[in-house]
Amino acid sequence: MKYPTVTEKERMLNIIQEAREAGKKAAEIKYLELLNAGPKYEVFESDLTDKPIPGGGRWKLLDLCGFATINVRMHGRDPRWQALKALDLDRENRIMVHDKYSGMPKSLAIFDMTMRQEISVNEAADNAAAEVLKAHGIECWVTTRLD
Repeated sequence: MKYPTVTEKERMLNIIQEAREAGKKAAEIKYLELLNAGPKYEVFESDLTDKPIPGGGRWKLLDLCGFATINVRMHGRDPRWQALKALDLDRENRIMVHDKYSGMPKSLAIFDMTMRQEISVNEAADNAAAEVLKAHGIECWVTTRLD
């Protein structure tokens, strides 16, 4: 009896889905932590000298706004990287891969893990997703950037 073989693309899609679920759970936990702690920052409309505008808007923030990115160390000819690039072409998969040059690492963005701007929520999601990728033998790490 012949068993159907799983293509590298299907295998990588399964890994991405597992990573996305882990990221969603971690993001939800971190977001609830932030909600329980209450707002950390307040921003306000200001004039050109950074003085608050009388009657201007004020907003409370749970955390600073920012992004997190999963960086991947993989050769461009690696079948796993080729599978990720193929998955990127189909927007329904909600991932974005980016080849960086000049010795920079490749990056992988897995969308729909958070719909939040708080950097700590995005970082928690990407760290959890990166742990899943590492468990599947993919060398990766997370970087963050304030917005």
